[in-house]
Amino acid sequence: MATVQLLSSTDMLNGEPWQGQVTSASGSQFTAGTPPVAITFTGSFALSSAGLSGIVDGAVQTRNDVQQLLISGLAEDAAAVQGVLAPAQSRPELYAWLLRADDTVTGSMQPDLLAGFRGTDTLDGGAGIDGAFYSGERAGYQATKTGGAWQVVDHSGLDGVDTLVNVERLSFEDVSVALDLEGNAGTVARILGAVFGRHAVASTELAGIGLRLADTGTTAEALVQLALDHRLGPWHTTDDVVNLLYTNVTGTPPPQQQLAVYRGWLDSGLYSEASLGLYAAQTGENEAGIGLAGLAQTGLAFV
Repeated sequence: MATVQLLSSTDMLNGEPWQGQVTSASGSQFTAGTPPVAITFTGSFALSSAGLSGIVDGAVQTRNDVQQLLISGLAEDAAAVQGVLAPAQSRPELYAWLLRADDTVTGSMQPDLLAGFRGTDTLDGGAGIDGAFYSGERAGYQATKTGGAWQVVDHSGLDGVDTLVNVERLSFEDVSVALDLEGNAGTVARILGAVFGRHAVASTELAGIGLRLADTGTTAEALVQLALDHRLGPWHTTDDVVNLLYTNVTGTPPPQQQLAVYRGWLDSGLYSEASLGLYAAQTGENEAGIGLAGLAQTGLAFV
């Protein structure tokens, strides 16, 4: 079982061109890679004209001489590692071979994209918005929330049963899934329901736009304003806003008395369009309408 520790924001699926030729070797380590990225393997080795022999027990990946990723707990034949390195065109090819058993991968304090590859793995994203990559389509997997963790089962058996902690995004070949319904995913789902209607939570495109904005620091109120401007156009009135939000949340247009109350909130400055939209989005009626409790168990799909 290997243990992987990411030290800085890392995409384990980064497919940038990379050649795995060995560039230096000694009795305790050998290094391979294409600048600016190098991987140094540690262990006990013998050097001969036939190449390296011995056992690889760990590895460290550096970018511009700064450590990015540590792997410990390996027990790989050095010649076999060299055999994988030589034809490798990208680092994910190497990782997939090294991490083909049951492994533990821990993310950095920044956003990461993790992968356990084959086997039954434990992935802990740590701080930041972190993702976990799976090589098949979503239909081939089952993701289940169990307490504070998620369990991802590959129906084919190749990827085993993974346990995910502090992982907010799942990335499949055909779609991604946001798991943090108590965080950005929940905010986006609520806003979609209030501004675009209950059906909008099924729009993977709209969800993707909202999540990319939220994950890069756009506030909830700013998201609401962007959504309102897109839905109603730049020249909408306060009545347009109230009618839209009330109808989407309750399913019926507002009675004149209610319309007057909410119009007064906006006209007086008590609420801005954005804050009123957020108020509507956070109501229990809106949460029930979009099925937030169910989404918390399945995640919010997006592209």
